Order: sequence, then C-alpha cells, then structure tokens
Amino acid sequence: MNNPMIPQERRYDLDWLRILAFAGLILFHTGMLYAESWGFHFKSHYLSSELESLMLIFSPWRMLLIWFVSGAASYFLFERAKGWRQRGVLSVNRSISLLLPLLTGLWLIVPVQLYAQMSQEAGLQMGYGEFYLAFLDLQHPLFSDYQSGVWPHVDVNHLWYLRSLWVYSLILILVAPLLTKWRMGAVLAGGFSRAFWPMVLLVVVLMAGIRGHFSGDSIRELQGGVWFLFGFLLAGQVAFRDALVHKGPLLGGLFTLNLLLIIAGYNGWLAADDADYMGVIRLAVYSLQQVLGVLLMLALAARWLNFDHPWRRPLNNAVYPSYLVHQSLIIGLAFVAADQSMSLVAELLLVIGGTLAGCVLVCVLGMKISWLKPFIGMKWQENSGRQVTLPALLATLLILPLAWEILV
Repeated sequence: MNNPMIPQERRYDLDWLRILAFAGLILFHTGMLYAESWGFHFKSHYLSSELESLMLIFSPWRMLLIWFVSGAASYFLFERAKGWRQRGVLSVNRSISLLLPLLTGLWLIVPVQLYAQMSQEAGLQMGYGEFYLAFLDLQHPLFSDYQSGVWPHVDVNHLWYLRSLWVYSLILILVAPLLTKWRMGAVLAGGFSRAFWPMVLLVVVLMAGIRGHFSGDSIRELQGGVWFLFGFLLAGQVAFRDALVHKGPLLGGLFTLNLLLIIAGYNGWLAADDADYMGVIRLAVYSLQQVLGVLLMLALAARWLNFDHPWRRPLNNAVYPSYLVHQSLIIGLAFVAADQSMSLVAELLLVIGGTLAGCVLVCVLGMKISWLKPFIGMKWQENSGRQVTLPALLATLLILPLAWEILV
C-alpha cells in the first residue's frame, strides 16, 4: 500500500516559502506608507493611488499564506510530542517562544509606532524619551484617545499574529490527537486529489462566508485560523502536494485573470453598480483570489523551491526577529524622513536600507548575546521536560500576566 504521508524529512519548500512570505510582508508594510487610501499607523507625504493596484497582487492572500506555513510548521513540531506529558512541555515552550517576544514587542518595539502615529494625527509635541515615560503610565491622560490594546494604549499592532498564533497553538495541541486519530489530513488531501476544483470552490465559499458575516479583526482572525488548520492537516500529505504541482499552471492562469478583474474593479474601470448582486460578485472574486493566491504559492514552492542552500538556515532563523522589529523600523525611519523633508528617493533609501540594516543588527545581537535570544524569537535552550530549568521558569513567570490578559 502506498504511504500517503510525506516522509519526515525537511520540507525545504516550506522553509523558503516562509522566508519569502515574511520578506514580502516587510515590503508590503513599506508600501503601506505610500498607499493613499489604505489606513496605516503613519503615512509618508508621497502618497500614490497607483501603488495600491500593485499591492493588490499580494493583499488578498499574503497573511493567509503565512498562516498556512505556520500550521505546517506546527505539524512537524507537534509530531514529536506523542504523549500528554510531552504536549504539556510543548505548550510551555510554545507559550514562551511566542509570548516572550510579544511582550518585548508590546513594551519596547511597538511604542515607536504609536509615537509616530500620535505625532502625525494629534500633533504630539514632545521627545521620544518624555513620550515613553508617559507610555509606561497606563492611566496617563495623553493616551485618552488611544485606549485600545492588551492594556490601555499598549496595543499589538502588527504583532497581532503572535497573539492569535499562541491561542491557535494551544487549541491545536488539545485537538491534534483527535485530528490524527480521525485521519482528517488524509481525508482533506484525498478530497483535493480526487476533486481539486470542487474543493477549491468549498474553500472559496468558506472564505466568502467569513468575510460576508463578520467584520473588522474577526475576519482576519477566523480566516487565519482556517488556513492555520489547513497547514497543519496538509503539510504531511503527498496527495495534496502532488495535486498542487499538477494544477499549478492552471492556478497561475486563473490567478492572473482574476487579478486583472480585481484591479479593474478597484480602479472603476468596470461599470459601477451598487446593486446587491454586485456586492456578492465582488465578495466572490476577492475570496477566490485569496484561495488561488495561497494555492499558487504552495504549488510554485513545491515545484521549484524544495532544495537546500547554505543561506536557507540563517535566513530562516532571521525571519522571527525581523518580523518582530520591521514595522517599527519602517515607521520610525519614515517619521525621521518626514521630519527632515527628504526627497522620495532619499526617503525610500533610508526606509528600505535602514529597515534591512536594523533587522540584520537585531539578528547579529541575538547570535552574540545568548540571553537576548528568547526575547526576540531566536532559538534558545528550551525545557526538555526532564526537569524545570531556571530560565524556563523565569520566562513563564514573565509571560503569565500577558497570557491572562489575552485569554480573559
């Protein structure tokens, strides 16, 4: 009998896809500085509506792809935790690896974004040192109009993904044994293998249903959770990967045609109509692009990126700390550029070059300073389960208040 599971070897294609997905996220957030009608924490003086059409290539599916890759990584991680004791240790280690960088981000990294935002929106007139001292006071009246967050005015901003990933990881640790027992991954992969396009249609309907019946952050949270589960269930399935590679050319063609339709509609090149049926069509087209985008990227990676390279490991290790700091670097540097009235070219060089340099610096510091690693998402010596180590105990104590605020 053929084994439907992928052997437990390194999925290099998923490593490269993770690297490229987060690199694309950094570029996308840089673009958000200049997108004229898309909301962001800070805006450059050089706004462009044309840039938005280019960003529509990535906007529908970029985070969903990251969620799929995160689910796939969880699959290979959870495979090593066979008993409830090991799952308990995994829960602690997973909590530390996600919530300690989030805690670092909340208090040390994200405040830069709030400072720039308040300076632009509310005309804030104070230096960053004075601002940060006020930021540490949760009752400070300076933030009366900026109260949203884990604690008052202490918000996650781009780090919402870490908060949600932690919650989904805990849920998955609990239900993973049942999913494995019921062979849900094989069932789902079999559906894609035997009836690929009907399965695609079902996922499109699911995405459209979430977008049509929910609003605000609930949409990204629920859709992200779905693709996180898909990644966990399908990462080890040969049938799914083979189906993607086989359907790759057609996925690419449909993705391109649907993208042109989205751009045309976004720019008003199609007849405008406020009728209800047009709203349904727009919802269907956008949801289709979400699904096509993720599946096409997975197909391309499976076909072309399943190889190792000396750069893979260091780049993969750099993803987490770079994700942690990138948006604050982008916004902080854009704030400096705006304050200095730089030209567009100079501003772009500062923002892109400075963000890259800042990410490299954080990664180098993490490699040189061992105690810094768990605070910025780099691998460290976790609790093996045989004994409770002092670093693991201290880290657990540090994250408990944050865990409590997220869960209650």
